[in-house]
Amino acid sequence: MIPNITSTSGLNNGNNGELYLHVLNGESRSFAALGQDDGTISYEFVDNTANAVMADTAYGAKTVTVTLNSTTPVRLR
Repeated sequence: MIPNITSTSGLNNGNNGELYLHVLNGESRSFAALGQDDGTISYEFVDNTANAVMADTAYGAKTVTVTLNSTTPVRLR
């Protein structure tokens, strides 16, 4: 089964299905993500140029917190 990972809060929708998090330089912002599958889903960062930190929340969701120290756009995959 292919997992379905959705954002439950904190992200904005882009024009082509992307999700965006708008962060001011030096401030922390968070979003929540929830994976739905057969119970075997795991989370990891493939590309963490945003220096994000992930933490567990209730009901299996994860909260991702991003603090930028640059004005260059970054990608989190």
